[in-house]
Amino acid sequence: MGKFTKFLAVFTISTILFTYPAFAMGKGMMKGGSQGSQTSTTQTSSSSSSHDHSSSSSSNSTSSSSGSTSSGTSSSTHDHSSTSTSQTGTNQTASQAKKMAMTMTKAMSKKAPAGSASTLQSMMKQIAMQMRNSQQNSSTQLPRIDGLTINPTAVNFENGQTLEISFNLNQMAVVTAAIYNSAGNKVKTLLNGIHLNAGVNKITWTGTDDSGNKVAAGNYVIQITPADMISGKTGETVSAQFSVGSVNNTADTTAPQITGLTVTPSTIPLTGANVTISFEISENAKVTVQVLNSSNQVIATPLNNADKSAGTVTATWDGKDYSMYPTMIMNLQAGTYTIKVTAVDASGNSNTATFQITAA
Repeated sequence: MGKFTKFLAVFTISTILFTYPAFAMGKGMMKGGSQGSQTSTTQTSSSSSSHDHSSSSSSNSTSSSSGSTSSGTSSSTHDHSSTSTSQTGTNQTASQAKKMAMTMTKAMSKKAPAGSASTLQSMMKQIAMQMRNSQQNSSTQLPRIDGLTINPTAVNFENGQTLEISFNLNQMAVVTAAIYNSAGNKVKTLLNGIHLNAGVNKITWTGTDDSGNKVAAGNYVIQITPADMISGKTGETVSAQFSVGSVNNTADTTAPQITGLTVTPSTIPLTGANVTISFEISENAKVTVQVLNSSNQVIATPLNNADKSAGTVTATWDGKDYSMYPTMIMNLQAGTYTIKVTAVDASGNSNTATFQITAA
């Protein structure tokens, strides 16, 4: 084989090997889509921060009810998400390509033996096979979603609330996310093939469908699917359920009713006792039960924002003071204590009831 022929062969193969990783990455980047909805995403590698911040305040009074509780949200909405691409798989492929090219250069710089043309053809076939294997091996670990959370799980968009969705990616991925109603129909595309970084990512939904209309009250499911940026292979789809309160001028303004609140026994020893707290709620609600001392300090929380169905709700308390927990658990001081029950429905309406007991 002449010197010029050897040089041309090495140059051609080296060019293919060195440009292949960039070509493969270009294919991965072209898989991404664009997002054209009222949805904003934020991405972090080690810590998360959101462009949307919510603040809310609510007040509870003894045996009183309040109207709809709302949380105002200030959001920064982007029509397109900025993306970045991982170079790990590409660098590995480029490193292998460089090594193979150097090996070929050394081999072909020597005197070519008889049958060198067929030898060169065989080497090129081996290189092509190794390139395919390298691409497959770079995608053996599919992207995975962990820690999917939605807040709140019962949202009322009529009150100005937004749905905050948070999840963690184990590696960079092309992500698709959508909202489905109880009939299984897709009502909102939140992410459509968007490149997201590894780490915590957040999405904010304001309650509109793909046509810009407010969704109806009911139960919904969010589904999120990650895909490998190079191979396009999809990881496991994760989902979470939530409910939407009444909207479109039919907002629920009635607070849940708390009736029949009893505490047994109503007088407990200072060393503690098993106390049973029972009451009825008129609708499904998140229920909190607290024990307060005479200074209105919370010393125990038998129920904390627990989802409860309409009907009888029961909570238990061991008659101990947990205000210094976990440093210590203390006996009660002699005096009067208040059992406070708070119920908040899916529309944010709240109601409170109290019952007094004595420690002696």
